[in-house]
Amino acid sequence: MADTDQKMSRVVVGGMADAAMVVASADISLVYFLILRGVKQAAFINTIVTFANVIPIVVFIVSLERRLVSSSSSA
Repeated sequence: MADTDQKMSRVVVGGMADAAMVVASADISLVYFLILRGVKQAAFINTIVTFANVIPIVVFIVSLERRLVSSSSSA
């Protein structure tokens, strides 16, 4: 514990606390915007994949319905 306190006092005494806060803040902001951009892209890709999954299901249901209608009208 004393070793940690000594390191912290060196940073504050050395005048590096302000620079460290600026760098840390910039780093956190950069990571936040990268994650935000990734989430937006992931949401867009998820929408495309959802439509790509739904289209074959709709085509299957429509073809099944046509098949049932045509078989009941021929009987």
